[in-house]
Amino acid sequence: MKVMFSTRAWEQYAQWAMTDRRGLKRINVLIADIQRNPDDGNGTGKPEMLKGALKDWRSRRITEEHRLVYRASGDVLEIARVYGHHTDR
Repeated sequence: MKVMFSTRAWEQYAQWAMTDRRGLKRINVLIADIQRNPDDGNGTGKPEMLKGALKDWRSRRITEEHRLVYRASGDVLEIARVYGHHTDR
């Protein structure tokens, strides 16, 4: 499965790489789990279907505060953000 980061998500990913290696490792574990089982509602990080404007997206917990927001369709995994919470603006 091909992984595509939004510009915002890639900048956030780079920030994790510079400031928190443990968080970065967690993100990579979540991405690998999504690639293995994209539709698994019982995977790592408490997968959650989002609602409202983000109804086609899912989130998984990186830490108590931060979420990985993504959608998988076909052979592509799109990552929208890896910092903050999906309700943050």
